[in-house]
Amino acid sequence: MPTTFLYTMYIMTKQDKQQELRIKRINLETDIHCLQSQIRSEKERLEEMKSETSVGEDWSSSVCILRTQKDIKTAEKQLIRKQNKLNKMIKETI
Repeated sequence: MPTTFLYTMYIMTKQDKQQELRIKRINLETDIHCLQSQIRSEKERLEEMKSETSVGEDWSSSVCILRTQKDIKTAEKQLIRKQNKLNKMIKETI
């Protein structure tokens, strides 16, 4: 095979990999923004629930508050994992 063909294939493969990495990075950034938005709205919802419910007033409200706090912590952990993955991806491409 001519070396120009092989070199062209190498360039195309490299460009495909770079494009794939860009897409993965964009997807991660989108996921991060969605998680940040979700966390913000959940925290706002939590504050509303706390202000509407006095301590020990309603058992089901207390359970809902605890569940929301757990959901926020889970989302924050996901956010940290995705941010770490994005940072690692950025370091690898540099």
